[in-house]
Amino acid sequence: MRNVHRYLALLALIGALLLGRAAADTGSFIETDLVANLASLTFKNGIVHQALHVDPNLKNAWGITSTPASPIWISDNNNGTSTLYRLQAPQFAPAIVPLVVSIPAPGDPLGTAGAPTGTVFNIAAAQGAFKISGVSAAGGSTAAPAFFLFATEDGTILGWNPGVNPSSFVPAKAGTYGIIAVDKSSTPSAANGAVYKGLAIATNPGNGKTLSSIRGGKKCATFTAIWRSWRSSALCFSAGRPLTPARALSKQISSPTWRP
Repeated sequence: MRNVHRYLALLALIGALLLGRAAADTGSFIETDLVANLASLTFKNGIVHQALHVDPNLKNAWGITSTPASPIWISDNNNGTSTLYRLQAPQFAPAIVPLVVSIPAPGDPLGTAGAPTGTVFNIAAAQGAFKISGVSAAGGSTAAPAFFLFATEDGTILGWNPGVNPSSFVPAKAGTYGIIAVDKSSTPSAANGAVYKGLAIATNPGNGKTLSSIRGGKKCATFTAIWRSWRSSALCFSAGRPLTPARALSKQISSPTWRP
C-alpha cells in the first residue's frame, strides 16, 4: 500500500545524525527535521515543524542505506524514486545530492511508478554479484553488478549501476535508472502477486552472497548472487511471527539445509 503523506521528514536514524538536543532538566527532547518534502507543517498540537532542507521527492521515506563513503540512500515509497543525502561537517547537517534514481513499475522501465521499500548496498559487487542488464550510455548492450538494490511493493527487486540503462532511455537521464532484476508481481497470479516490504543482504560463510525480502509480511523470498531463487518459509518465522529480512536471512544461511 502506498500511503500518501503530505509531509514526511527524514529524521536521523543513526546516532551520529541526530540533531535533536536533549533537554536535561525536563527529560524531553527537541525534534529537528533534517529533510522534508514541504517547508513546514503545523501539527494538531499547534507546533510548527520546519525542515532544514526541502526535497519534494522525499515522500513516504522508507528504506535507508549507505556505505562508509557514500551518501545516504533513501527509498521514496510514494514517489517512485531513491534520493541521496550527504552529511556535512561540523554539525553533520544533510545536503541534497542531485542524483535521483527512478524506481519503475513492471512494464514501464522508464517511469517512476514503483513503490520502493527496503534498500541495501551490494556488498558483493566487487565479486560480480547481482548483475543487472541493459544498455550503456552509448547504446550498446551491457551487464554489470548493481551497486545498490531495492525491493518494492510491486513484487520486484531492482538494482542500480550508473553504467546500465533501460533500452530507449532518455540520454539526459543516463545513469539514473533502477533496473528490474526480479519480477514476481504476477506470482502466483496477477491478483495475488508478491509484495516485498524489506530487504537484507549477507554473506554465506561457505561460498556466496544472498539477499532476502519479506513478502507480504507472511513469506520471505531469498535470491543468490546470480538471482537464483531459494526460499524456505519455515525459516522466515520465529514462534509463529514473521522475522525481519535481516533476521530471516541470518537464520537461513546458518541453517544446515541452506543450499546456495
